[in-house]
Order: sequence, then C-alpha cells, then structure tokens
Amino acid sequence: MKKDTLLLFLFALIILQSCQKEVSKENGGASAAPSGTLLVRSVYKSGTDSSLTTYAYDGARRLTTLNNSGTTSGAPYNTQIKIVRNTSGIIQKMNIKSDQFAQLGIDSLVYVVNYDLTTGRYKSKVFTVDFLVVVLKDSTSYDYDASGKVIRDREFTDDGTAGGYEEVGKTEYTYAGNNIATVKIFSYDVPSNTYTLNETDTYEYDAKTNALQLGNEAFLLGDVSFYGANNVSKLTINVPADPASNQVHTTTYTYNSNNRPLIATVLMQPGGTTTTSFTYQ
Repeated sequence: MKKDTLLLFLFALIILQSCQKEVSKENGGASAAPSGTLLVRSVYKSGTDSSLTTYAYDGARRLTTLNNSGTTSGAPYNTQIKIVRNTSGIIQKMNIKSDQFAQLGIDSLVYVVNYDLTTGRYKSKVFTVDFLVVVLKDSTSYDYDASGKVIRDREFTDDGTAGGYEEVGKTEYTYAGNNIATVKIFSYDVPSNTYTLNETDTYEYDAKTNALQLGNEAFLLGDVSFYGANNVSKLTINVPADPASNQVHTTTYTYNSNNRPLIATVLMQPGGTTTTSFTYQ
C-alpha cells in the first residue's frame, strides 16, 4: 500500500464524522465555556448513516474525552479520542482508539503535540506507527501570520523505506474576521517540486454563536468549521480537476436561548440532507 493511501485510510478512521473539542485559553482560543453553553452531545443523521458523539470535561471545563460511535454504510464503528493537557491546559498528546484499527494490527494512535512556549503556538503534531516490517511516521507543521492565526499547515510522511520525511501536501487558510473564509488543499509532487491545487472550500456564516469555538486547536483535530465565532451557513466546494465533484452545502439552524445551534440541517447539492442535533449543559 502506498504511504499516502495508508495515511488517508488512517485519517478517515480517526476523523469519522466530527472531530470536535472545546477550546482552552491557549493558542488563539477563548476561555472555557460558561454554564449552559458547554456541548456534551451531538447526534448526526444522513440517510441510514448515523453517529452519536459525547464529550467529557475536566474540572476547568476543558475537553478530556471525545467518544464517537455509529454506523456508516451499514457497518458499525467506535472511536475514542483522549486529549492530554498540561496544568496550563496546553495539549500535549492525543490518544486515539478505534475498533477499525484492528485490521491494521493497531491498538491505538498517539499524536505527540509540540508547543512553543515562547510564541504561545502549536508547532506540529507527530505520530509513529510500527507495523514490524515498516515504521510509518507522519508529521503536520503549522505556519502563522503576525496575529497568530494559522495560515498554512504542511504534511510530511516517512514510510520507513529510505530518504526520511517527504512532503505530501499543504493546506492554506484565509480569514474573514474571526472565521475561516477559504481552505485550499494542495498535493505535493517530490520529483518536480510542485504543488497541485486539489480543492478550494469557501465558507459563509450566520450571525449566531458557534456550537464550539476551538481557536487554533481546531487544526490539531482537523475540523476547521469549529474554529471561529459563528456557524457555517454555506460551504462551496470546488474541485478543479473534476468539476462533477463540486458541491454546495447550505445549512439552516434552530437555536437555543443562548443563540447556539440546537439543530443543523444541511442540504447538499448535489446530494441529500443531513441533520445534527446538539445538547449543552
């Protein structure tokens, strides 16, 4: 199996619907959520597929565990993400378990997160998987603008055969106020030293409070829709090499008295409809 194919498979297992977390005071986030605004449960439905995500927190109301279970294409799955923070709330590790890992001979994945105390920013996350015959390594690094916003992440892999780390691709981000405006995803070709734009995602937002406001920690867990202040109301996906894959996702919400979403209904064109319901405490 090619190393990029294996990584995509692993990431698909890791992310599985919504890798979401509550934000700490560090790295561009907001303070822990006040009473009545802390997300504890979300339920996702799309046709016959469904998932339940629950969230556990420490005494400082910081996320410690995310459990996601459900069915996709008729197959059940279970995934757990444990977030290890230091006493200042900075993420040190992310431990990920999934019943789907067994087919790869893996019990769990551990991301080691590197944080720069001088700049107050996350520098990278790294995991290593030992398959006995080969050791696979993956590293994602983060670049920031002068205001401390992530403007780029770059992914590198080492398949253990020779040559060390090689770049796989990069993702670039632009912003509109306190929300992400565009995400551009590139693949990288080592021999020609060139990038190819694979996809551009353009976001629009409502004026209400986001269900989760992750700050820069959103990039560690790979869900930028929960980076900012507001909820995504429209997502336009453009795939230059395959226009037939272009999509527009339009989301409508009902809200609670704290102006946070209770139900999000997404109309995908082309495609169907999904719903996600949210519970807070």
